Amino acid sequence: MKKLLPLLSVLFLISWGCEDEKECGNNGVELWGECYSIENTTELNLSFNQLSGPIPPEIGNLTNLRGLYLSGNQLTGEIPPEIGNLTKLTELSLSSNNFTGLIPTEIGKLTNLTKLFLGNNQLT
Repeated sequence: MKKLLPLLSVLFLISWGCEDEKECGNNGVELWGECYSIENTTELNLSFNQLSGPIPPEIGNLTNLRGLYLSGNQLTGEIPPEIGNLTKLTELSLSSNNFTGLIPTEIGKLTNLTKLFLGNNQLT
């Protein structure tokens, strides 16, 4: 069992995040100070985490995402057009933030989307 524990730690890092900034640059995306694996991140739930500022355009690199949940933060600016790269998304929740501007037309590329929550923003 002792030999298995280090292996499990490595598998956890590969599946859920990157070990350091250098690795994140090669195999992951850094968002709000955390690294997420491009290949293995299928759900990102950061709702009610006091996030602020814009959604980084790099989020569009997480192309295996099926669920993206960023509701209940203080996110600002426009929804980045790179969101349209997340074509495997089935659920997108961006409600209760401070987004402004138009809903990007790139959301139309999300043909697998079954749930979209954009309420309680200042979108036009």
